[in-house]
Amino acid sequence: MAKRKCLYCQGEFDAKPSSKYKYCSSECYVAHRRSKNMHQCQQCGSEFYRPAGHARRRKCFTEWNHGQNNPAFVGGKIECKCEKCGKLFAVKPYYLKRPRKTGLFCSIKCRSESLSGENGPGYITDRVTVVCEVCGKVRHLAPSHAKGDRFCSRQCQGKAKRVENAGQRNGRYVHGQANFPYPTGFTDCLKKEIRDRHEGKCALCGIDETANGLRVMDVHHIDYDKENLEQWNLIPLCRMCHGKMHGSQKRRAECRARLSKLLEDYKKNRK
Repeated sequence: MAKRKCLYCQGEFDAKPSSKYKYCSSECYVAHRRSKNMHQCQQCGSEFYRPAGHARRRKCFTEWNHGQNNPAFVGGKIECKCEKCGKLFAVKPYYLKRPRKTGLFCSIKCRSESLSGENGPGYITDRVTVVCEVCGKVRHLAPSHAKGDRFCSRQCQGKAKRVENAGQRNGRYVHGQANFPYPTGFTDCLKKEIRDRHEGKCALCGIDETANGLRVMDVHHIDYDKENLEQWNLIPLCRMCHGKMHGSQKRRAECRARLSKLLEDYKKNRK
């Protein structure tokens, strides 16, 4: 063991010749490292500890760097009178040069009230009168908004579209019998017979009533004619497959051909 002198407290301590210890304890090591980062405040003169990169982060520095001591200082506030309420308030000079007139009013409320309506920079004077085609409500809109605007709300638009797309004007119109009642021959016994023919399953996807939400299969008319109750014009479908059968004329023709071929193959397999 060799005798060494601590760099901080100057006390002697034992250490191996091969070791590089320069301090007698960890406390002396921390204290010595800390002493290198002790600084004196330029404003109040007190001593404080900060790492080298954080030495300027101190309340006194914030107070000292305020106002004219700040390198970004461009002048103090000036007193102005609000153009809306007449209240006196202090504002920075460059606020008066802003394009949105933020320095002419004491608050956002005064500014919004003063620049609303006809006083607003984006106010349009040559407005167009538009009358709703459904309820007759009169509105005054900008020319760019009035173009093609026929209705005052979505409710009025929906009412007009239902009238425009009713009957033969609808792209899905087939025969107009959707709201007519089924004939008396379309009984529960007939529908049960059609379902039993396919063992209570969907003729297209093959799911049973459990997978169909505990619901029996729908009986679908292949030619979309309610009066045609021929046995091979009826087929059981689940609610998902049944919903896919109703669409445009082209879609219905494709479904009709597909289901007809399906029943033809079913007949051959039965024989």
